[in-house]
Order: sequence, then C-alpha cells, then structure tokens
Amino acid sequence: MEYTIRKFNESIGQIIVEYRGASFAIDLPIDENKNYPIGAELDSLIKQFLPLGYFERLDEIAAGVNNADSIKSLVIPHPEPEPARQAEQPATMGTQTL
Repeated sequence: MEYTIRKFNESIGQIIVEYRGASFAIDLPIDENKNYPIGAELDSLIKQFLPLGYFERLDEIAAGVNNADSIKSLVIPHPEPEPARQAEQPATMGTQTL
C-alpha cells in the first residue's frame, strides 16, 4: 500500500495523508517521552486510520455488480425544483405636478 504524507501541521500535531487521491487528517499521538511515532510505528498508525475496507469495496463495485440494475429500477429521484419566479414589481404611482 502506497500513501503519501502531504502535510505536517506541527502546531496541532496532525499529518495529512493522501491515499488513492483522497486526503485524510491523522492526529499523531505523543508517547511518554514526548515523541511522535516514526518508522514502522508511524506506518502502522497510518494504515489503521485509512479506510481500506472502503477502497476495497470501491474496487469490487468497479469490477461490476450483477444486479445493480435491480436497485436502479427502485430509485425515485426527487422532483426537479421549480424555477424561481421573479418577484412582482410594486405598482408605481405617477408623479403629480402641483
């Protein structure tokens, strides 16, 4: 699994990790010696936070689902909103000359 650490916000102890085009914020824990995880420990932490099941599901769906048309046939979309009507202009009174 390849991911890229795109940003480290030192003021809040957070990294931004990119995986398969999506970005995830991960707050880094601090150990008893006031250190962030590094090396294999950081790699393990990142992998725990990435929603791998979600991406596996996307791959499975992309490969095709045999009865997707059955679900599509049940969909009743929301009606299209009516176009906004222009507010009626108030009647203007003619000017009078005294």
